[in-house]
Amino acid sequence: MIKNTSRKNYEKKTLKKNYFNILGIFIFLILGLSFISSHVCEHSVPHVEPHRNSECCIGDYDSKSCGTDVGECTAGHYVKHCGSDYLWGGWGNCIDSVGPTDEICDGLDNDCDGETDEEGVCASAECYQDTDCGINHFIEGSEYCSSGNLYKNYMTYTCNKQGNNAYCSSEIISPLYVECPYGCEDDQCIWVPEPVCGDGNLDSGEDCDEGSLNGILCYAGYSEFCTYCSNSCFLKTIFGPYCGDGMIDSCYEECETDSDCNDYNENTIDTCDECSCSYEVLPYCGNGNLDSGEECDDGNNINGDGCSAICETEIPQSICGNGIIECNEECDDGNDNGIKCDNSNSDCDYCSSSCELVTLDEEDDDDDDNDNDDKDNKITFISSCEPEWECSSWTECYEGLMRRECVDKNNCLDSYNKPSEQSACDISDSKVLVEEKNNTWLFILGGFLITLILLIILISLLRG
Repeated sequence: MIKNTSRKNYEKKTLKKNYFNILGIFIFLILGLSFISSHVCEHSVPHVEPHRNSECCIGDYDSKSCGTDVGECTAGHYVKHCGSDYLWGGWGNCIDSVGPTDEICDGLDNDCDGETDEEGVCASAECYQDTDCGINHFIEGSEYCSSGNLYKNYMTYTCNKQGNNAYCSSEIISPLYVECPYGCEDDQCIWVPEPVCGDGNLDSGEDCDEGSLNGILCYAGYSEFCTYCSNSCFLKTIFGPYCGDGMIDSCYEECETDSDCNDYNENTIDTCDECSCSYEVLPYCGNGNLDSGEECDDGNNINGDGCSAICETEIPQSICGNGIIECNEECDDGNDNGIKCDNSNSDCDYCSSSCELVTLDEEDDDDDDNDNDDKDNKITFISSCEPEWECSSWTECYEGLMRRECVDKNNCLDSYNKPSEQSACDISDSKVLVEEKNNTWLFILGGFLITLILLIILISLLRG
């Protein structure tokens, strides 16, 4: 048992050692490949292995500046290339550069030393005109701000003593170069963008600018107005409905013109005043007002009521039986006219059917002339027939009178004591009669319904 255990331990140690050996080989391979790949150029010549001491890859190049940009000079650059041996070659000549020249009287730094026309080159030059000395020009890079504007140095040339012993001279002046409307800063004009309608900024030339809200209409109520900002940044006004705009606003107006107030009444003047209708009543007969040219006005156009249909006062006609003693009447007892008084014990007076006062002596009813007019106070009935009068109901009031018909039931062929068949009335009397008739029908209908209900109850009790 001890030997077997030792063998197993040995096998485990051997297997563990082999694992470490394999891991070490794998790491060595990875490091080797990384070293080789670091020396491989992506664009090297095909089938050419790079030198193990290579500095570059074929096709690579490098550059550096040369010369100067001072004055009229322009800087260039040197170039070197990677050789076929993967090593850098030497720097070449300075290319694309402009070098210095001798200084001449032209206002330029020809020798690129930072000075212009130095060493008296202009004073010694011979000239016949100013342009022989140089061309006037602005000096680039000399801009500066002053008083809110941009200034720039300007070189001028002058030929002095033209002809023999002439010489050139130069002078730098600083004229205004550019006017800056918005000021000058850092040797240049301040730039301000052109105003744009819709950016939300109120710029010059704009009434308003509400950005995305431009062009959205506002609402104006009745007799109101409102303003909004248009898409072109100008204020626009909207007026709401108002009196006088030619359109009737039903919520606030009745009319716009007089014709809108026509009530089709010839007796009124229709007027539209501040969009409200007014109606002026013209004077006319029957309006209840005593107007110019009228003798009376009882509010109607009916003749026979004391005021005619043309509003002239009427002379009332006597109406026997209305209970009023009027012109040409001796008496008027209304419905009692014609009813004989009792003269059995003494003389008595009564009013006849023709509204004449009749006097009866005691037991003296003779009518000497047999004219049956009660005037001789001697009315005597020899015949045994005495009239028994039965009258119908009064008619409704019409033209100031109510009428009825009275008939003698005994057919005595005599009008003795005949009741009056007409009576004066007014509108109120007519209404009373109508109301009495209506009430009569109501009582009849109510009695019928009560009787019907009682009958139904009785039948139900009998069946029960």
